[in-house]
Amino acid sequence: MASAIHDGILYVSDLDGTLLRRDGTLSAQSAALLNGCMERGLLFTIATARSWNSAGPLLSKLRLTLPVITYNGAFLVDPQTKRLLAASVFAPQVVDEARSRFEHAGVQPLVYAMQGGMETVSFLPSPHQSPGVQAYLASRENDPRLRPATGMEDLFAGGAFYFTAIGSLKELGGLADAFAADRRYAVNFQRDVYRREEFWLEVMPAGAGKGRQATLLREYTGAKRLVCFGDNRNDLSLFDTADESVAVENACASVKAAAAHHIGDCDDDAVASWIAARYAI
Repeated sequence: MASAIHDGILYVSDLDGTLLRRDGTLSAQSAALLNGCMERGLLFTIATARSWNSAGPLLSKLRLTLPVITYNGAFLVDPQTKRLLAASVFAPQVVDEARSRFEHAGVQPLVYAMQGGMETVSFLPSPHQSPGVQAYLASRENDPRLRPATGMEDLFAGGAFYFTAIGSLKELGGLADAFAADRRYAVNFQRDVYRREEFWLEVMPAGAGKGRQATLLREYTGAKRLVCFGDNRNDLSLFDTADESVAVENACASVKAAAAHHIGDCDDDAVASWIAARYAI
C-alpha cells in the first residue's frame, strides 16, 4: 500500500455518465473508495454542467474539500460552505444579442442569472416549453431557483451567466452553430445523457469552460499534474488541459478518440476503481 496519496496529481471527474451511474446516482462503492483516498491526501474534485444546487445532493456521500466546477465552468463553488468562489457573467449587450438569436430561432431557453444576490433559473410557462424543458422542470419542481417569467424580456432579466435550450438536433443545430461562430460565447452542444432523443445547447460567456477552471484549480492546489475523466463533449476542454485524459467505456466517440486511457463503464464504478487501483487500496 502507498504511504501517501498526495503525489502532486489533481484528479477532476465529470459527474453525469462518468462518476454517476446511468440512473443518476453515486454508488456507495464509489463513495467509499474515493473517501478513503481523500482521507489519505488525494486531490479530487468534480467538474459538472449541473449547478451546485443540483449536484450537491448527489454528492452528499463524498467528503469533498476542494472547490467544485459547476455550470460547465461558469461557476466555482466551495462544497463545504456553498460559497461562490468565481463566476463568469455575460455583458448586458451580449445578453441582448443572445435573446435576439433565440427569438429569431423560435427557441425559449432556460436563463440562469443572478438577481438580488440570488441564483435564478427563469423559464416561460407552457405552452412555450419543449418536452426537454418540461422534463427538466419536473425533475426540479422543488428547486428554489426556478422562476416563471412573464415574457421574453422578463426571461432575460438579471445578470445572466448561462443559457440552456433543450430540443432536437433539427431545432437546435443551426442555433448552436451561430453561437459557436461568435467569439463572445462559449458553447457546448451535445446529446442528453439520459434522454437520448434530445440535445442540450448550453451557452456561456467566452472563456468559461471546465478546462479553464481545472487549470486554475491545479494552480490553487500546487498540483504538478492534472488527470481528468469524462464521457461527453463538454469534457473535451478538460482533456485539452489534462496531462492524462481518461474516458469511460460509455463515452461518446469524440471523447474516446481524445482520451489517453479507456476504462470501464460508469455503471461499474470505473472512475473510483481506477483511482483506487493506482494506489493499491
